[in-house]
Amino acid sequence: MITLLSILACGDKEPEANGQVLYETYCGICHGMDGEGYLAPQANALSNPEFLAAATDEFLSESTIYGRPETKMSAWGDAANGPLTESQVDLIVEYMRAWETLPAADIHTMTIEGDADNGAIVYAAHCDSCHASDGSGASAMSINNSEFLRVASDGFIWHAIVYGRSNTTMQSYQDVLTEQEIFDLVALIRSWE
Repeated sequence: MITLLSILACGDKEPEANGQVLYETYCGICHGMDGEGYLAPQANALSNPEFLAAATDEFLSESTIYGRPETKMSAWGDAANGPLTESQVDLIVEYMRAWETLPAADIHTMTIEGDADNGAIVYAAHCDSCHASDGSGASAMSINNSEFLRVASDGFIWHAIVYGRSNTTMQSYQDVLTEQEIFDLVALIRSWE
């Protein structure tokens, strides 16, 4: 069993070991000890290859520090009155990067233009059963959350729709939707900011 005392006692270990202990203490209970996700409702799979390929270190850090207000994802950083320092959050992110199996996706400079009204039609047909009609999350994560939308680039959202999340219920839509329909979905999700 990992305790706060064990975290303090591991100060002389390698950074990855500290990151692992911190991850297991603060993140594993909801996201799984191996990042498999969904031990708590809407706690996404952090070790998912497509997720890690799309998520920047900043996305992972900011998400840990500030959490997702109005969801079960707490703010863990001391900047948001949580227990973790910025350097401890960096260690967690470094530990999570050891799970990567795909190269980083070059998507974060994408600016996507679409029709949010058409996106609403596409969303109702393909997304709301898991993400809820307003994006607040049902069996899957909240995608209308202001903190998520602050840190997620257009490219991150596009990548999730196009490639999905393997070994989860989030399928790839690249062969289901047209390019324009995907752009329209991104525009709809952005309209929730």
